[in-house]
Amino acid sequence: MAQIARGVMTFLRLGPGGRIGRHAAVRRQLFLVVAGDAIVSGADGTEHPLKPGHAALWEPGESHETRSLSGMMAVITEGDVRAFLVEQPPAGTGTGG
Repeated sequence: MAQIARGVMTFLRLGPGGRIGRHAAVRRQLFLVVAGDAIVSGADGTEHPLKPGHAALWEPGESHETRSLSGMMAVITEGDVRAFLVEQPPAGTGTGG
């Protein structure tokens, strides 16, 4: 029997210079950039640039924030995100790159 993932999916658009201020994730949260650029930081405050196809994963209660210099669109999935997680194949295996 297949299990059904339970969660919420949100589509987000930030204009140039847009920001979502620091807050705690309510549930496990997968943040996937689909267009533009994003700069995200987790609990330690270290900023990480993300481009389309890149993602960040935050655990429940983890403090994080997002901003964009040029604008961006993202898909945010909260809750059971296991169905969306894909491991990157090891380098040199001839797959995915």
